[in-house]
This record gives sequence, structure tokens and C-alpha cells, in this order.
Amino acid sequence: MGAQGLGQACNFACQLTLIALLGKEAFVSLGLGLMAANSVVFLGEIGLGTYFLRESATRDDWLPRWQMATGSRLVGVLIAFVLAWVAIAWAAPAPTTAHSVLLWSIPGLLASVVNPLPILFGLGHIRTASFALFSRFVLQSLLCLLIAAVFPLHSAMGIGLAFSAGLILQVIIGQWAGLPPATLCPRRPRSLPPPAAMRLWALSLVGTLHDRSLPFIVSTIRPDLLAVVLLGVQVLQTLSGILSQLDRLLIPATARTGDMPPAAFVPLLLKLLVLSGTIALVIMVTAIVWLPDHRAAVVIFACEWVFGVGEGAVFAFLFARAAERPVTHLMLVVVPLSTIVQVSLSGVLPLEAMLTLRLLVVTLVALQMRRSFRALTPSSAPA
Repeated sequence: MGAQGLGQACNFACQLTLIALLGKEAFVSLGLGLMAANSVVFLGEIGLGTYFLRESATRDDWLPRWQMATGSRLVGVLIAFVLAWVAIAWAAPAPTTAHSVLLWSIPGLLASVVNPLPILFGLGHIRTASFALFSRFVLQSLLCLLIAAVFPLHSAMGIGLAFSAGLILQVIIGQWAGLPPATLCPRRPRSLPPPAAMRLWALSLVGTLHDRSLPFIVSTIRPDLLAVVLLGVQVLQTLSGILSQLDRLLIPATARTGDMPPAAFVPLLLKLLVLSGTIALVIMVTAIVWLPDHRAAVVIFACEWVFGVGEGAVFAFLFARAAERPVTHLMLVVVPLSTIVQVSLSGVLPLEAMLTLRLLVVTLVALQMRRSFRALTPSSAPA
């Protein structure tokens, strides 16, 4: 969590500096392009990143499965790239700039197919994985700022290349740590990814579309707030990334032992909620000072984020115990419906109404997670 926190702090400082160097208008297009590149990485995982946290911790024959999984991920990245390209052309204020960022990100997108972090965490190489995570963000931030400062007219190229360099560095560190070279060789998958991975991919798809739709909705309702919203979303996603590092430790440990009782997880969840609630309170106060006319929207968005952080931890525990299906099925229904409603009514309903709908969705998911969590028994183990 410390490595993720320091790395994301570098990333956030980099984006603040970019705003100062290039201005808000230029940052909007560059930020949308970078967000699209990150979305391609998330969608291209097809749920296999989280799946291999569990598989590499419990199976000795993970390598052939990993090679076929990377073949599936390559196809997923290609499809997600096309979708991101179309989304930018449809909704970005300056599609050419955002497309340029995405194009220069292609080497990094290909490297993400063989990203070794799930294997490193699953095999217990926590320090090496944390170092790779931290190094990625430091390298990305330094390269991005260097190119933007020296060649401001080529900032789109700089952001794309910096994004690629960070992901390639992670792959190099994985090989330096002793992972078999075969982990870099995708194989043609003989079948679809495992059902558990497909469920995780579906969740990644609908969740990413739901989260990434917010800036485009804001650009329709209040375009003057788009730069602020992009920065705010980046802050909260940064914090979520820090807190979600718990997944990379919790899933392998719980799957490996198979005997962590739900009662032992509750204190950890409460601490996480207190921490995220405190962070959200600080951000709310700061945002209200900056946006005094949008206090209700700030409060609703902060509440949604706190719910989301807690749900992420609970879902990781349920997945490690192979008890995530009821929650997955509910999310695959309500999250896409919410996204469709938000996009369809973005020019009709006010921003506060859109955020209330998002809060309602996470509340419904939280209730189902509570039922699934209470249904666990101390002897439940992954299937």
C-alpha cells in the first residue's frame, strides 16, 4: 500500500504540474486520452489479473494457464482499444489530441498483456511487486513532465510514451525477479477464460464504463467543471488504488490457507471504512471550498466513493472464498442499467440527480454483499 501510495502521489503531482504548464483546456484532452489508455488496460485484463492472484497462490501448474490467459488478454486489449478510440471520437472535446495519447500508449498496452504483478503477488514476492508498482509511476511521471516541459507541443506524445515506459518497466522487473521467460509468450487459448475470470472481466467492463462515463456526462451538463471533475476523479481513483492493494495481499493469503473466518475480516473492514471515511471528509471540505455551488454533488460523490472502497474489500474476500457469484450477478444487471440511464438523461437531469442514482446502485450492491458475507461459514473454502 505504501508503494502504491507513493507512486500515485507522484502521478497526482505530475498531473497538477501539467495543468500549471499547459492549462486546463489542454489538460482536459490529454487527461481523457490517458484515461482511455488506462481503461484499455483494465478491460484487457478480462478479469485474469485478479483471477491469477488466487491461481498462482494455490496451483503449481499456473504457467501454461498464464500463457493461454495472456493470449486471451491480447485479444481483449485489441477490442478495448477499438472501443476506446470510438468513445474518444464520439465524446472528447478535442479527439485528435486524445487519440494521439492513445496511439503513443500502444507499446504500454501490449506490455500490459504480460504484466507480472498478479504472479509476483500470488507467489509471495511482495517487495519485488511493490517496487515494480512504485517504479512504474515514478518513471511515468518524470518522463511525462520532462517531455511536456521541453517539448510542450508534443505533450500528447510524451504522456503516451511515459505511460508505455512505466508498463514496460514492470515487465522487465518481473524477469529480473526470476519469473520464467515463458511468461512473456502468449499462447493461443484453447477455450474461453475460466468462468470466474469471465465474471471478473464482465464486472471490469461494466464498472469501467460506469466510472469513466462520469466525465463525459459532466461535459454535457457542466462543461466548465470538466477539468475539475477529471482531477477529482483522478484523486479518488488514486486513493482507491492505494486501498485496493489490500486485494493483492488478501486474495492470495486467504486462498492459500482457506481458513480465514469472516469474523476475522470484519475488524479489517471497519478500519478500512474509517480510513476511507476520514479521507473522504477531508476531500469534501476541500471540494466544497472550491465548488461552493455544488455542495450536494460533492457530498453524494464522496459517499459513493466510501461505499465503493468498502465493497471492493468485501468482494476481494468473497472472491478468495469463491462466494462472489450472487454479488456479481446483481452488479451485472444494475450497473449497466445505471450507466444507460445516466448517458441517456445526461442532458435532462441535473448533476446531483445523476450522482444520487450512482449512490443508489452502490447501496443495492452493498446490501447483497452483506447477505453473501453473512452466508459464509468459517469452513468455506475456494472451489
